[in-house]
Amino acid sequence: MAQLSIRELLLIADHHPEDFAQFRAALAANEIKTPVQHLTNGRQLKDYLLGKGEYADGTRFPMPQVVLTEWDLPEANALDLLRWIREENRPAMLPMMVWTRVAVSDRELKEAYHLGLNAFFSKPNKAEELKSVVRLIADYWKLAEKPVLTRK
Repeated sequence: MAQLSIRELLLIADHHPEDFAQFRAALAANEIKTPVQHLTNGRQLKDYLLGKGEYADGTRFPMPQVVLTEWDLPEANALDLLRWIREENRPAMLPMMVWTRVAVSDRELKEAYHLGLNAFFSKPNKAEELKSVVRLIADYWKLAEKPVLTRK
C-alpha cells in the first residue's frame, strides 16, 4: 500500500482517549502521514479555530483544513459547534465531519447536514472497520477540492 501523505492539518475533537488512540493507530496502519491536533471539548475547539488563548501561536497551531468531532463533545455538542462555525466569518467554510457512537435522531442528522455538516460516521467497533473508515476519510479529503483556510 502506498503511503498517503496529507500536509493539511486534521483537527480531531474527541473526549474519548481510547477512541483517539484507535484513530491514530488506524492512521498508522494505513500509512497515512498527516499532522493531527487533538482537542477534548467544545471550548478548546472554538479557541483553536479563533486562535485564542493557548492556541494564539499560528505556527504551533495552524488552521485545520478539516475537523472531525465527536457528536457529544463536552461544552458544545456537534449541532452547537456547527451553528457557531457557520456563523463565524473566519471558519465558516471549514469542512466538518462527525464520528460518534451516540444514537442521533433523523431530525438531528438532517439539522446537522442543513447546517453544513460534510459527513457523519458511526465509530466502528472493530479495528479493521476503523482502518477502512479512516482510509476513506483520508482519501476523500486528499482528493476533494477545498479552499485554503486561514485565520486572517
